[in-house]
Amino acid sequence: MLKLYRWPSDDWQKIGAEMPSEIIWADLLDATAEEKQFVERLLGIRVPSEDSLSEIEASSRLILDNGTLYLSSPAVRLNENNEAEITPVGFVIGPHVLVTVRFAQLPIFEHIGKRIPMTAWRTACACSPA
Repeated sequence: MLKLYRWPSDDWQKIGAEMPSEIIWADLLDATAEEKQFVERLLGIRVPSEDSLSEIEASSRLILDNGTLYLSSPAVRLNENNEAEITPVGFVIGPHVLVTVRFAQLPIFEHIGKRIPMTAWRTACACSPA
């Protein structure tokens, strides 16, 4: 599943050849090959695989490639039997868009997603002087 934050529709297939500037976060949850290719094409990045995100070598956890930062980390979640299990999570941090890559539901991602306003940050966070 691909979820785009600050995009008014869930229909990402209608987006043209460039990632709209409104989009600040692309969250890939157990994404299809088509969804991965879409993000890679529009952002000029590579979406890491589950195997690459599961690497345990410290040198594999943080990579800077052509101005894009790739970070992987294990996360703990409760499965359907209420048992803790580890699942990999990837973060691809580019100049304009954050891409998250995950293979299991993690409630914190949905929680944070709900806190992202649809309007621009500067508009949503008009701060009054102290």
